[in-house]
Amino acid sequence: MTIDYGKIVTNALSALVATIFVGAAAIVWTAATTIDGKIDAAQADITASVETLVAEVADLKASIAALETQVKRTAVAASLPTPVLRPQVGYMENQRARIQRDIMVKKEQAK
Repeated sequence: MTIDYGKIVTNALSALVATIFVGAAAIVWTAATTIDGKIDAAQADITASVETLVAEVADLKASIAALETQVKRTAVAASLPTPVLRPQVGYMENQRARIQRDIMVKKEQAK
């Protein structure tokens, strides 16, 4: 009885290649199935962030519109020949603080 080393080596290499192929397929499958969960979690985070930011942007736009109106009134008042009452010192700082408080309150209500 003779041992055919060529067939033994061929069979061993075939088994090795098949094992590597199955292992690679398992790795790809695991990665493909776990990425879906990560994408869903990220999408939920992004959706929550967008909802919060949309409300804040709307509040900021309203605040900017109010400030633009005040600036236009001030510009008109500055162009008048008669003396006009000017806002008190610190008026803009008080308005800014009030707007920031309103934004924080809306943010807390959104939670």
